[in-house]
Parts: sequence; C-alpha cells; structure tokens
Amino acid sequence: MRFVLLVSKRCRGNARNWRSALLCGKACVWMVALAVGVYAQTSINLATQGRNADFSSFSFTRPMSVGNAVPATCQVGQLFFDSATFPGANIFGCTAENVWTNFYVPPVIVIGQTVSMPLTCSPGALYFATDQPAGQQIYTCSAINVWTQQELVGGSGALAVVNGALDIVTSVVPRLGAANTFTGYNSFNAIQLQGTASDPGCKSSSDIGKIWINTASSSNTVYEVCLASAGTIKWISK
Repeated sequence: MRFVLLVSKRCRGNARNWRSALLCGKACVWMVALAVGVYAQTSINLATQGRNADFSSFSFTRPMSVGNAVPATCQVGQLFFDSATFPGANIFGCTAENVWTNFYVPPVIVIGQTVSMPLTCSPGALYFATDQPAGQQIYTCSAINVWTQQELVGGSGALAVVNGALDIVTSVVPRLGAANTFTGYNSFNAIQLQGTASDPGCKSSSDIGKIWINTASSSNTVYEVCLASAGTIKWISK
C-alpha cells in the first residue's frame, strides 16, 4: 500500500485547482483497486508458480480425485481413487490416454496354521493351512474378511480328496465295480424294501440273492429270496 500513500502525498502537493485534484483522485482510486486485486488473490498455478512442494507437515491432504467410478477420459500420470472398489484396490493410474490401470497386486500365498489366519483379507488372497488334511489346505478370500476353504469335505468320512480329486472312501461306502454290480458290504440298523406284485425274476444264477417283497401272495405279503435249492433256482419264502 506504500505506493498509494506516495500518490496521495503528491496529489496534496499539486492539487492547486479542481481539475488537477480530480485527476489525482482518479489515480488514487485506481491504485487502491489494483492493491485490493493483488491482496485478494487466493488461487495460484502450482505448475508455474510453485516448486519443491513439501506436504509432509500438512495436517490433511487429499491429492487424488475421488469417486465411485473411474472417469471416461484421463491424461497420462493422472491418479484416481475409486471409493466403490474393495479396500486395497482403490487406486487407478492413467497409463495411456483414456486408459486407467488398477495398481492392485494380489498378495502372495501365506503359509501357517488355521489359528494364525489373518482376521482381514481382500478378495483373491490365498492362505495355505499346514494343519489341514492333504488337499484341503488352500483357503481363498472369497469376500472382504471372509476365508473359504477349498475342497471342504464333511465329517462322515465317506469322502476324501486324493491328489486334488474328490472321491468316496470305498472302505466306508459300497460302490459299483461295474454296471449294476456292487462291491463291498455295509451294515444297516434297519432297511425297508418296496413291495411289488410283479415277479422280478428268479431263473438263473445271476438272480441268486434277490429279495422280493411279494404283495400278490395268497398268504398276504411274503418275504422271498431267490436261492438255489436242490439244483433249482427259485423263490424261497421266508
């Protein structure tokens, strides 16, 4: 404001008539307006007016644009924070004109026991549990902070994972050795068979062992077994 005061003093010394006083007054008004404009400036162009920017002492900074979807256009070097993406994968960089690249790098697989599994995780993370049965050690982060065990089998013992393949345990569950041919045995506390009036056939050695609940018998329902008796294969009532 010093230059305004100088102009004011000069005008006081030279204002001998009304015309010169008017001209000096206009000059003072312009000087004041210029000074106000200079002191009122609040925005600067960091690209041309700033250098060696150091924000380490700032109590709050937010250098990226924020939104729930990356913009359709961008310039190389531009950064964007996508608030709709899961934590850890929010930052995108413009690697080519109008091309956004996500900077998220999936973590490497972590090894340890199940009690040591992290409480938090991001989708795509992997964990190898050393205290789990072979083929069931891999856990994946299927959702934010949710671990899901792969190839999980129940506690019945009827299923097992062998070399990555899920299969039945043949010592527990009978299986077909061939079409319609069962191998192995099982114990049942109780079994119920559907009765029928139609004879399922008891004529050859391949029929031996069949069980028929005969609902058409003249003596009410009859339990019959296909057996070989005296060289003849036939139904024997029990």
